[in-house]
Amino acid sequence: MAYLKRTHRGPATLDAQDIAEFKTKDEIVFIAYNDPGNEVLDYNFNILATRHWDRFAFSVAEQALAKNEGVAPGCVVRYMKNEEPQSICGEWKLNTLQRFMEMAAAPIVGEINRRNELNYLTVSS
Repeated sequence: MAYLKRTHRGPATLDAQDIAEFKTKDEIVFIAYNDPGNEVLDYNFNILATRHWDRFAFSVAEQALAKNEGVAPGCVVRYMKNEEPQSICGEWKLNTLQRFMEMAAAPIVGEINRRNELNYLTVSS
């Protein structure tokens, strides 16, 4: 059901009235609190939003909202129901943001199946 809602919603730009509601619209929500001069974060965040629109909800919030939310401009924050928000700040490379999204969206207790068993059995050093 969440997938169907996501397909009709599309990307969003938030204002002060919408942000609280948007944080709870989906199981996993990523919001980029961008400052106006940071084109790298904006560009890479949009690439990831296009890639993963079917899995997560994405939005961009203006700099004024970052101050209201207590988040530094230039951060991407993951909101998940019943969990504390996680954020990454100052790291705007595409692969770094991709890894953050994968790690922040991973379930606490993962499901092991044939498609992902190597992810759990491989030890990284």
